Amino acid sequence: MMRALFLFAGILSAVLSVRAQDIHFTQVLNNPLHINPANAGGYDGYERVVLNYRNQWSAANATYSTMGFSFDMPFFQGKRSDKAHLGAGLTFFSDRAGDSRFGITQGALSLAGIVPFDKNNRLIAGLQIGYGQRSADISKLQFGTQFNGQEHDPNLFSGESNTMNSFGYMDMGAGLRYEYVNKNDHIQGWDFSRVSIGAAMYHINQPEMHYLAGSSEKINRKLVVHGSAHFDLPNSTFSLIPFFAYFSQGPLSELNMGTLLRIELNPGTKITGLLTESGLLAGLQWRRMDAFIPYVGYEFSGFSVGFTYDHNYSTLKTVSRGIGAFEISLKYHNVKGALFTRRTGSRMYD
Repeated sequence: MMRALFLFAGILSAVLSVRAQDIHFTQVLNNPLHINPANAGGYDGYERVVLNYRNQWSAANATYSTMGFSFDMPFFQGKRSDKAHLGAGLTFFSDRAGDSRFGITQGALSLAGIVPFDKNNRLIAGLQIGYGQRSADISKLQFGTQFNGQEHDPNLFSGESNTMNSFGYMDMGAGLRYEYVNKNDHIQGWDFSRVSIGAAMYHINQPEMHYLAGSSEKINRKLVVHGSAHFDLPNSTFSLIPFFAYFSQGPLSELNMGTLLRIELNPGTKITGLLTESGLLAGLQWRRMDAFIPYVGYEFSGFSVGFTYDHNYSTLKTVSRGIGAFEISLKYHNVKGALFTRRTGSRMYD
């Protein structure tokens, strides 16, 4: 356990010393397959479904909206938690950005191999293969050449092509994740602790983008390093969930880190099953040099909902007025024995 904690702290210290461009969600804990294909099916349960929606920069009159969906589950898991098995998942997202409605639509299949060392430790390796499409409508943009001396005149020739190629491409990613899980059973239920650390590389094949006729550029590879932990506080109904996610793509990088507090509202009943477990989540996330992000969430049985609001403090706040983005996630996670545990700590938050 201590070795896992030192490893978690070491990676966190490394990424803090570093200053991506792709689509991204604020709720890194609620985007398992977007963070790492090694998250596919890497939990003691049956299936997991996640829906995400993000709306950004509405104060700047240039809406950026992103929708995501993922489904994953383990295969050949059996009754023993120390048996090697597989995980698989599907992910889909659609992103529309700005006045040009610059769009990215992509679907992907993830396959993971889950190898337990013992009942507490396991290593997971994952591969992801996807297909994406990009498009835009340049005719919706305004150019300086269309200024008639008093106002913008869309009838004036902009000097730019009014069309942009819509094109598709294959995409590949891979990842690795280590996890330590410990459940201490006692008369009232479980005390649970978990540490998860992983890294993934996306756009391994560097797909070529052909936005305009005769032009070509490659997508930069994207590195993701992430970690999270879950600690039930002894003799209490509280749990702490610290986490971080670092993204690096070409010359750009992004660091997210934060901590959530989980409060058990209802432990459920082990005999009748009439009362299902529930909990409240609240915390604060920080995105380096950009935003402070409060988080609130609610869990009921296998369902959960999470809300975040990005309060922008970077130089962009002059335009954004501090209004960065609103994001919501909905999740259903069918965990083994979820109705009969004192805590929902067995749920995998990353």
